[in-house]
Amino acid sequence: MHSCSPSNMQAHRISEDKIDAELFYRRLEFLIAFWKARGQGTDDPGTDKLKSCGGIVLGEAHPYTKTRALQVFLCGRPLLSTLILITPYSASFLCSEDEAENLVSLVHLPQDRMNDKINVKVIVKPVKLAAANLAMEAFLTSIEEVTLKTGKKVGCLRDGEPIEDDFMNEWNDFLESSGKKSLFSKAPNISAGVSVFLASKQPQEIRHTEVACQMSGELMSAVRSEIINQIGSKEKTTRICGNLRDLIQRKHEEGSIWKGAKYKPDVDPTFGYLCYSPTIQAGSKYDRRKSSRTGADEQLDATEIILVHLGTQYRSYNSDVSRTVMIEPHPSQEANYDFLLDLQKFAISIMKEGAGANLVYHAIKTKVAADRPELESHLPKSFGSGLGVEFGDPFLSLKPKCTRVLKTKMIFSLSLSFTKLKDPMETDKTYSLQLTDTVLVGEEGSMVLSDLPKELSQITFFRHHPASKDLAQVQDGHSPARSFGQGDADNDGSITGETTIPEGARSKRPRSFPEEADDATKRQKVASSSSPPNHCDVNFRSTSPEKRAHEEEEDGDDRWPIFKQMGRFLNRLMHV
Repeated sequence: MHSCSPSNMQAHRISEDKIDAELFYRRLEFLIAFWKARGQGTDDPGTDKLKSCGGIVLGEAHPYTKTRALQVFLCGRPLLSTLILITPYSASFLCSEDEAENLVSLVHLPQDRMNDKINVKVIVKPVKLAAANLAMEAFLTSIEEVTLKTGKKVGCLRDGEPIEDDFMNEWNDFLESSGKKSLFSKAPNISAGVSVFLASKQPQEIRHTEVACQMSGELMSAVRSEIINQIGSKEKTTRICGNLRDLIQRKHEEGSIWKGAKYKPDVDPTFGYLCYSPTIQAGSKYDRRKSSRTGADEQLDATEIILVHLGTQYRSYNSDVSRTVMIEPHPSQEANYDFLLDLQKFAISIMKEGAGANLVYHAIKTKVAADRPELESHLPKSFGSGLGVEFGDPFLSLKPKCTRVLKTKMIFSLSLSFTKLKDPMETDKTYSLQLTDTVLVGEEGSMVLSDLPKELSQITFFRHHPASKDLAQVQDGHSPARSFGQGDADNDGSITGETTIPEGARSKRPRSFPEEADDATKRQKVASSSSPPNHCDVNFRSTSPEKRAHEEEEDGDDRWPIFKQMGRFLNRLMHV
């Protein structure tokens, strides 16, 4: 997965971001305490290699890797052109002259605020080769001293392809010419231990993730708005998914996507970036991989199911969200989506302190097998993974073989889906449903950080007022799904463009009242049998009443301007 943010712009913003020296010392102490204290009797076997090492070396890092994650954890931001050596008593940096301007603050901290137990050293690598070799020799000597004094190896992280830039190329050439390349090629891989250390998030890390989720909401709002424009267009666009993806990337590059949103005073939107190119799929061609461009050239049919998957990062911390949008769905498709919602509520209730990751996976799968056995074979092989600076921790995932135990303040991308379901209107086609949210694990369950619309009435759209359908649902005890002609009308604006839609082949199915009522009854039975005893409120987003009041204050229509536009659009369609 690759970030689609402009790398030069992002690097420039990183270099401008000052390093918080007090945060660095506090986080370094926390790492060292974990390193020392959990050497024996740990319930996480993955830490064994980390505990056996006398030091840790961090090189330059690609985005979404553990090396980058540990850099950000310690310094508050990624480090460019920098190598780090960490021991239980010291931290040494080999860096470029540009990065040295920021790192020197770690050495020159006032004496009363420094930790005299930890020695911090910054070695500057000049541009000239001779002076650069002396600097690299000094850093290499520090690494070798660890092994000589402790008899232990220095561990490293192997996550992704090596960085190839001038700084790292010079370092690798220096190691080769010194005959020391094996010092790193044979070093223990401590990735699993670092995964355990970084899994539970600090308060600041959680706040950054919450901002990233809010930014994902802005993106999703723009996508929904454009989908409605496409539905209301007389012309059949043949690149619906590609157009939506291009729109998001263009707005992101212009910087306009974040404008108008309400952020807290300490939030700087210029540190927000796309995690990956938005994945928007339709036309019976679906692929859960985030890099997929499946469906990019599909036209919007009269009836359609669209999957939208996107994510943003704020100050390197990622969010992950996906939503399903349904146009003129069949009642059986609605019933399946209702069950997907119930399944997510169930998953959120069991993702809590002490639950095994593999046991969560099996519990979700068992529920599907019991309540809707015909859907079990359509489940994914994983229901998500740990989330932070690294996008998807392979050592912490909701899979059958992951024996890690969930702990409070872990953040997950919880992703549930049913794929390759038979289309009830066209037997030669299939459709998929997907629901992904960023969730924070708590003692009695998880809470959703990506609080975006997902109820059936919020993601389902009908071209004409389905009176018989609404009557059937009211008799069934359900509120009717949102349709063109319903919603909170706002008549202070006008709607541009056409409001009639040419119906394609998929709209020619009969929708009689008896069929709708029968399907609605079946749907009620499915919902009543599958609704879990939810042990947590999935809409709860803070433990403090003051914080809840503040958040609720920010949650009006202004946060979701799409609803106002939808209201005007749907009200106009009612009179067509």
